[in-house]
Amino acid sequence: MKTWFTSLNVAMLLSVIAFVTNLQILVLVATYDPAFEDFLGHLDQTGQVAFGMSWILIIYGGWIWGLIASARDSRGGKFTVVFFNLLIILSWTLQSILFWCPTPCPLLWPLADIILWTNLLSGLASSVVLGLQLWSKPRPEAI
Repeated sequence: MKTWFTSLNVAMLLSVIAFVTNLQILVLVATYDPAFEDFLGHLDQTGQVAFGMSWILIIYGGWIWGLIASARDSRGGKFTVVFFNLLIILSWTLQSILFWCPTPCPLLWPLADIILWTNLLSGLASSVVLGLQLWSKPRPEAI
């Protein structure tokens, strides 16, 4: 069971679930949170909107690159996925659960709670699995 849980396939499945649920959180926030417009900017402020969008694209683009590289068993890709998982979980998901939309979240209950908790648990689990893979020493090649 331990070998299955720490396999690359399980790590990738959990990482993709964390990525997709985070995209769902982004859609929910962009749709229902009026403060998101303050972050992104009003539609008549093209430069501010472009600046806000560039940060979103950098984060999600880096995360996608890490997922693709991790699927090829790259150590750099694994570090990248763990970094983005923990960055998003600590800076956004955990704050949402604790402060902005505590369980039971009044915003689209129970959908928002399911998405937030799935993102938190899958992101933490994938970070643990990838961290264990990074921590373990590489096996010497058989001759």
